[in-house]
Amino acid sequence: MQIEAIGTAARRADLIPGDCFFFHDGKQSAFAIWSKEEEGGHTAAIVFSREGGDRLPWAATAGLPHTILLTRPLLLRSDPTSVTFGNEVPLGNLITAGGSFYLAAALGRIDVVTINIVTGMTENIPNTGSFVSFSRWAAGIVEGERWIPVFEFPLSPPR
Repeated sequence: MQIEAIGTAARRADLIPGDCFFFHDGKQSAFAIWSKEEEGGHTAAIVFSREGGDRLPWAATAGLPHTILLTRPLLLRSDPTSVTFGNEVPLGNLITAGGSFYLAAALGRIDVVTINIVTGMTENIPNTGSFVSFSRWAAGIVEGERWIPVFEFPLSPPR
């Protein structure tokens, strides 16, 4: 028998930087990307959940459950109609600069952390002047010629 699922149950301890997963945040399922500082550094989940308030996404350094749903490898697709040129670092936008892709998340009430979205490692956006960002993007699985959406940013308004 073949099973088509977006992922499998796993332990948080099994995550490596760049892994995407879902977990229950106490009210609903939340999407997150696992990140890590350089060698020996702290780990954090970049969480896309309204539990972080208005600052989406946010970096969770503690309080995550041990059981998660680890997704299969995902492809991020930017929405070309949402492109912006400039030098601001908007939270949650997919940012490209210096040939790499980044994502910014809130760290506490006033700080911001950026991760290289491909490696999952925290990394500063290169200071090369302006960069391009996309305010809308989706993560999904490609099966043959079929696109299976798993997560879309920005989050839908609360109901």
